[in-house]
Amino acid sequence: MLSRIPPLVLRLALLLAIGMSVALLIDYLRPLPAFCDIGSGCDQVRRSTYSHPLGIPLPVFGIAGFGAANYDRLARVKCEYDPDNVFHLNQNIEPGWR
Repeated sequence: MLSRIPPLVLRLALLLAIGMSVALLIDYLRPLPAFCDIGSGCDQVRRSTYSHPLGIPLPVFGIAGFGAANYDRLARVKCEYDPDNVFHLNQNIEPGWR
């Protein structure tokens, strides 16, 4: 299914999802909502017991999930273009599975 989606569309969707998760996380950490209007469905979820599973704000799971998908893609690209990890300085991404 994912192979039918053009890579640019998939990347844009990932960036949008990460951006929305970050905006929601900022909203969760502020005392008054900025992204979710008071009384909206988003605000109701924010105030519910389901908004902090395991004591962690729900948007953190979105950031982690979408970030992991992006990291896996970057690791595959690194494996293809730099399998010997020549460019390993700074914030390195280890080559993915070969």
